[in-house]
Amino acid sequence: MYFRLMALFVTIVAMSTTLTYSQSTKSKELNWDEMARHFQMEFRLILASYDKVWVKSDDAVEVQFSNGTDAWSISKEKVEKYTSENRPQFQNTMLGYSRVNVPEKSILQVVVNKAILSGSSNSTPEAQEKLVLKFLRTFVFHEGFHYFIQNSEKGWVEGAKDTVRFPRATTYPLQSNPRIYRNHIFKLLIKAYSSEEMRARYLRDAAFWFNKYKTEFPAELEQIRSTDRIEGTARYAENASLVAINHGFDAKSKDMAAFLATTYGDLPYLDTLSQEAYELGYVAGLHLDMINKCWKNEIHHHEISPLEILFRDIMPSDVEPRMEGDYAAKITETIEAENADLQASMALFKRVVNGENVGNLLFLPSSAGSFRAGAFYKHSELDRSFTYLKDFVQTFENGKDVVKINKASVFDMPGKNDCAYKGNFYVLMESGSPQNIELGMETRETKNESGQTVLCLTAFEK
Repeated sequence: MYFRLMALFVTIVAMSTTLTYSQSTKSKELNWDEMARHFQMEFRLILASYDKVWVKSDDAVEVQFSNGTDAWSISKEKVEKYTSENRPQFQNTMLGYSRVNVPEKSILQVVVNKAILSGSSNSTPEAQEKLVLKFLRTFVFHEGFHYFIQNSEKGWVEGAKDTVRFPRATTYPLQSNPRIYRNHIFKLLIKAYSSEEMRARYLRDAAFWFNKYKTEFPAELEQIRSTDRIEGTARYAENASLVAINHGFDAKSKDMAAFLATTYGDLPYLDTLSQEAYELGYVAGLHLDMINKCWKNEIHHHEISPLEILFRDIMPSDVEPRMEGDYAAKITETIEAENADLQASMALFKRVVNGENVGNLLFLPSSAGSFRAGAFYKHSELDRSFTYLKDFVQTFENGKDVVKINKASVFDMPGKNDCAYKGNFYVLMESGSPQNIELGMETRETKNESGQTVLCLTAFEK
């Protein structure tokens, strides 16, 4: 869900030049009403681009936006400021998004709190508006596609229900070969799209590495299929929509090739399984646009990834292709270093999952809203229902009480405790409250079914 937030910025930065606004009056403060009107214009373009690159979006879609003090309703037709009497409740309070399920309407809530605008680099109203619009685009362009398009009402087939949370998590100890193979595919697909003369050759080489990956790592292929499909198509729609907005809705393949070169030209390699899913789905989609005009309908209604559709009818090369560059060696070096870095954390994770009482576990409410994490890991010796979230970031409040978590280790663990709210995340509070956690709420001590000490946030039990 969200850990994706910062990953989207690679395309959002480029998008900031699409529409440029300035404050209509010289003021020392951002005019939030005017900014909301500006975004409403962009929201109409975003929905129009969905219609062009995928399927027509519903008219009954809405963004509810809050700056922490005031709130606005933004739809295709209008923007309205809420009064104190009709202002909806927002799950997030600082920065993030959430979905609201109401009959006959799709609503995405986005919060960009005024507090995040502090700092010398965002001191002018113009700079502040630019930053807020970037955040809004980040959430709405990508997450909006998930919510407004990838839903059962639009015919999207969810596929087999996976009981394992975070299927995109990488299994520890990490292996370098699956990362290398998928990076080979990514590099070759980009080269193929930019070279008409060598396209067939590069596609056959990419098919070789896909078949090798599928043969040697079938479990990972099954595990990541859903993410390849959902995030890959969302990244495709996001980037294709961006090109359509910047170059007109009759954008040609040369515009896509230029965007590829600008966006990914300096990217040495994709460094996580999750990142691969986004970008492989996007470049595979570009090729499918040229060779399989029905691919969007197939992937919309069937549980299959863009890569699987693309390579289904491409004959792989007979011999192992020779790859250029030193990124394979760098990936191996990175994986070795990451395994060493994770060793202590994963050993502690294993002890906690196995029921050892190594410290108090702060139980986080699922209603706290969106979060960000640097990486997700499963342990090869544990059931896949358990996940380690590295560098977890989340801020939430209840009235005047605030909890700020900044790059902490969080464990996603199913199981029972008697905290009077729902959730799956536990923060290990070693030696009291660590410096990277500001715990501004009262807690109540209890035990989980393994006898470990759990801290419940009493503000969420009322």
